[in-house]
Amino acid sequence: DDAPGQGQGSEAEKVMKQMGRAVHYLFSKEDLLASMVVFGKALREASAEQQDLIGKYQWEVLTGTKKEEKLVRFYGHATFSRKMNSYLDDDYFTHIQNVECDCGVEVGPQRHHPHFHMLLTFDHFTYIHFDYKLMSSYLELMFKGIDP
Repeated sequence: DDAPGQGQGSEAEKVMKQMGRAVHYLFSKEDLLASMVVFGKALREASAEQQDLIGKYQWEVLTGTKKEEKLVRFYGHATFSRKMNSYLDDDYFTHIQNVECDCGVEVGPQRHHPHFHMLLTFDHFTYIHFDYKLMSSYLELMFKGIDP
């Protein structure tokens, strides 16, 4: 008797193939990939009254750098009523030179759940973050047969 996820035509194999197709589609469509890149913002823990059922983090505008020596070349500041920086206006097609995606789909050894691992590398000329939650939402839509 085959272990879960083993054998030809198993449910896990079908799910893995479907997952592989979905990941390939999502990361080969440049407009979808561009929508998952966030410019000039970072995730920060929200205050208790700003947290919701989905999560306790929110996107906030960058107001500085982590490294003191980089601050002299940071184009942004916090004002009295709003935070702003020039990086919010940056664009995937003008500030990202190259993207490499190395991905593999597998069945976990203990729980036997199909999942994937990915190394996503951006050559960029700005401050960026990747929106993991948006990626998850896109993949969930795709598994329901809805084009993101």
